[in-house]
Amino acid sequence: MAKGFIQTAEMGSDARYRSYVQVLGREAVSALLLQTPATSDDHLGLALKAAQSPDALSRLLAVDMETQLPDDLLLLTDKMSMAVSLECRVPLLDHELLEMAAAMPSRIKIQGGQLKHVLKAALADKLPQDILHRAKRGFGTPMGAWLKQSLQPLLRGLLAPAVIRQRGWLAPEPVQRLLEDHLAARADYTDVLLALLNLEVWARLYLDGRGGERLLRERLRVGRQRRAEHVFQLRLASADRPGDFADFRHRPPPGRPDQHQAAADD
Repeated sequence: MAKGFIQTAEMGSDARYRSYVQVLGREAVSALLLQTPATSDDHLGLALKAAQSPDALSRLLAVDMETQLPDDLLLLTDKMSMAVSLECRVPLLDHELLEMAAAMPSRIKIQGGQLKHVLKAALADKLPQDILHRAKRGFGTPMGAWLKQSLQPLLRGLLAPAVIRQRGWLAPEPVQRLLEDHLAARADYTDVLLALLNLEVWARLYLDGRGGERLLRERLRVGRQRRAEHVFQLRLASADRPGDFADFRHRPPPGRPDQHQAAADD
């Protein structure tokens, strides 16, 4: 986070805000595409232009309410809660409370570097101090780590150069650079890779007409093949003599008979 603040210190407020909320900059997107669209929508730019409050904080909060709140936070919360039959409510978005908060100047929303100052002051005699002032806790999943570990076969399979080339939308080379930089921990491209991964899955489901079960079987098969190749390479590297690994591809691991291999790999 500190690195992001330093990198954007010289930017104007709108450009800085955009850098914080976007997955990938427009120039970086153009570098990925084989053909740059003649026109493209810029919903964030429109929201920034429409927000005219002289109060800088109130202006960006208005932009949040037009973009990130309905198109990201509330959308994902609703989808994930409904997926497990959970009815999720957002009482702090009561329209009267929201209208009152929007009318407040930023000097009473933040005081002495304390965020949500008014809310905390209003609830000071209702909630324990350790609840009012505890560190913020998000709801994120360790997707970046999963892409490097258990989901790496899926990632490499769906974003393989041959797959990207056949799809015909993206340039394989910059996609591979993103992937390798992320796997080598040179940069965190979790959100970008997840977006590209979802794009390919969406294309297979809705453009190619592959059913969800077929897609899952394909990915499991690729995953098993890549894991088997990885195990073989490890054994190859650890063998003492060339003859020791000549038939390793056909040997089950110690303590795991052939008939249980597929189930164990799954």
